[in-house]
Amino acid sequence: MLNERFIIIEVVALRFLFTLTFVVAVLTACSRESDISSPKPFNLDDLPDCSDAINPRDLIRSISILNSHRKRSDRVIDAFVPTQGVTAVRDIPFLARNISLLAEFIDVGEAVPLPDDGYFREFIVSSVSGVITINDSAFNIEDGVETVFTELQEGVNSFELALSAEVVVAEGRLDCFFDEEINEDSIPVDKTLSVSQNYSLDLVRASSISDITLVPSVPSDFQSSLSVDGFGSSIATWDKFRFFGAPLEDSDPCFPLSDNSDCPDDFSPNDLLADSGAVYVYEKSEDGLSLNTILKASNADVGDQFGFALSADNGRLMVSAQYEDGDSNGVSNVPAVLVAGADDSSTDFNSGAVYEFKLEGDRWVESTYIKSPLNVLGANGYEHGFGFDVALSGNYLIVGSPLDSTQTSASTGLFVETGKAYLFELRSDNEWVVSSTLSSSYLVDGEEFGASVDIQENLVAVGAPGDDSAFRGVLSGFDDISMIDPEEPEFALTRADSGAVYLFDIDSEAGLNVAYFKASNADEEDLFGSAVSVANEKLLVGAPLEDGRGVGLNRDLETNDLQDSGAAYQFELNIEGRWIQRNYIKSELSASGNQFATDVAVDNEFFAINEPRRASDAGDSLGFVGVYDSDFERIFSKEISDADDMTAQELFGQSILFGNGTLLVGAPGYESLDTNTGLTVNTGAAIIYE
Repeated sequence: MLNERFIIIEVVALRFLFTLTFVVAVLTACSRESDISSPKPFNLDDLPDCSDAINPRDLIRSISILNSHRKRSDRVIDAFVPTQGVTAVRDIPFLARNISLLAEFIDVGEAVPLPDDGYFREFIVSSVSGVITINDSAFNIEDGVETVFTELQEGVNSFELALSAEVVVAEGRLDCFFDEEINEDSIPVDKTLSVSQNYSLDLVRASSISDITLVPSVPSDFQSSLSVDGFGSSIATWDKFRFFGAPLEDSDPCFPLSDNSDCPDDFSPNDLLADSGAVYVYEKSEDGLSLNTILKASNADVGDQFGFALSADNGRLMVSAQYEDGDSNGVSNVPAVLVAGADDSSTDFNSGAVYEFKLEGDRWVESTYIKSPLNVLGANGYEHGFGFDVALSGNYLIVGSPLDSTQTSASTGLFVETGKAYLFELRSDNEWVVSSTLSSSYLVDGEEFGASVDIQENLVAVGAPGDDSAFRGVLSGFDDISMIDPEEPEFALTRADSGAVYLFDIDSEAGLNVAYFKASNADEEDLFGSAVSVANEKLLVGAPLEDGRGVGLNRDLETNDLQDSGAAYQFELNIEGRWIQRNYIKSELSASGNQFATDVAVDNEFFAINEPRRASDAGDSLGFVGVYDSDFERIFSKEISDADDMTAQELFGQSILFGNGTLLVGAPGYESLDTNTGLTVNTGAAIIYE
C-alpha cells in the first residue's frame, strides 16, 4: 500500500515537471521569434483587400428611367432594381426619345447588415458615385440627382454603370485580416474599403408606334342602349390612369358605383339624365388597359355636360361641367351633393362648375366643388362658361370662363362679355382657394378670354380668340404690354375675332401679364388662341379659321384665300428673354374647311396638331393628327380609316394630349355597334399611341 502511494506521487511530480519544461520551451521560442515580449502590434498595411465581402451586396436600391415629359409628377417610364452581372432589359416607347436616369443608392451613414458567414457583420457607406457610359459618351450619376438627358436611338441602347464607393466595415473577422492568430485586442473596430461595382442596362426604344382603340360599352346590368355620348371629347392622363370625357352621356349618377352602396334601395340603372355627362377612367397594368371606373358628378343633372374639359396631375383629376346650374360661389371643399344650392332646384342656369376627384387607394373620389368666385347675374344671365377649359399643374389650377359678363365698361357702365380666367391654389391644409383673377387688356364684348387655358409650372397661357386688336406680333415684358391702348391705331379694334393669347407668370406679382401674342399675319375671324399649349419656354397656338393657302412651314403667310383651312403658330423665349414667333405651320394637305389646329399639344420635344375635319376621298370628315419634332419635321401622322361603316363625322383628333411617352387622341364622332339594338351610333372613341 505504501509503495502504491509513492508511485502516484512520483507520476504527478513527473507530469508537473514535463508541463513546466514545455511552457518554458514555448516562451523561449516565442521570445526568440519576436524581439519584443508584448503581443504583435496591429499594422494597417498588413490588412488584405476584403472588398469582395461587400461586392455581393448591391449598393443601388433602384434606378428610375424618366422621360422629358412636361409634367414633373408624371415622368417616370419605368423603375427597377438592378443586379450586378445581369443586364437589365427595359422597353421604352417610341415617343420617349430623350431620357434621364435617377438612381437611389444605399444611404450614406446607414449601417447595412451582412450575412453571418461573411467577413464582416455590417458595413457603412461613407461615399458613393458612379459614371454612366453610352456610345462612347460618359456622364456622372449621383444619389437622388437626375442625370443629363440622353437621346435614344431606335432599338437597343446599351448603358454601362461603373459605381465606386468608400465603405467602412465594422467588427472585422480574423480570417479576413490575418492568416495567423493575433491578440484580438489589437484588431481595429473598422476599416475603410474601396468598392467597385458594375451594372449593365439595355434600353430598347420601339421603332414604331403601337395603338389601342377604346370604345365605351354598356354593362350587362344597364337596361339601356349606347347613345351619342361624345366619348373622347376631352382627355387627360396621369401616372397609370387615362381619363376620357363623355359630356353627352345620359346615365343616372348611381350607375357607375361598383356596388351601388349609396343608391336608393329601389335604384335600377337608367339613362334618364340626358347629356349629364360622365368620365371613363382606365388603368394601365402589366396585363394591359382596363376600365377602372366611370365617374359622375354627385349632383348630376340633365344637360350639365360633366366631362366637357379634363386635367390631371399629382393624384387629382379636375372635371368641368360647363352647363351646371348650381348657385353657390367659389370653392366648396366637399362633394357637390353636400353643398346648398347645388341640387336640381338651383337657378343659376348654365353657370358652370368644376369638380375635383382625388385618388384614394384605387378609387377616384369626389372631394371638391368649384364655382365661379363671382357667380352673379351678368349680361348673359348666369351663363359664364365657367369650366370651358381647365388646366392643372402641381398646386395650381386655371379655369377659363370665356362668357363671363360681370365686368362693366368704363365708357358705358354696361356689362360686357369679355371673359375671365381664375387661378386657384392648393394650400398646405389641402384646400383650394382663389389666387388670382386674370382678364383681358380690352374690356369689350366678345373677347372670349379664357376659351383656352394651359399651365406649366409658373407659366399660364390664356387664349382670347375673339380679340379684335389690329396689332400683329408679340409684346414681351410688362413695359411693352402696358403700351396697349385701343385709342392708338396700332391697337385699334379693327380686326374682328382675329384672336390673341396672354401669358402670365404666377411667380411674379399675382397675375402679372408677361406677354401678349398676336399672329404675324393676323386677320379677321382667324380665331387665333382657340387652342394653347405651353411647355419648356415654348408656346403653340391654334387658329383653326385662318385662311392662308400655304402648305407646310412658313409659306405664303400673307395669302388669305383658303377659307377656314386653319394654321398653328409656334413661339419661343429667345436668349434675350423675349418671346418671338418662330414658325407658322399649315397642313401638308391644306384645304378649305379642314380647321387645322382646333387643338394643339406641346411636350418638351414634340408638337402635335390636329385636323379633325380633314375629309376622306368620299368627302366625309374623318380627321388627322400630325406629330412633329422641335424643328417641325413630321415624325409620324395618324388618321382614321374610311372603310366599311366608318363614314360619318368621326372627328378623329378633336382632342389631343401628350402623356408620358404616349399620345392620346379623341374621336367623339366615332361609330360603334350597339349589340343591344343592332344599330350603329356615334358613341365616340379614344386612341392611345405609344
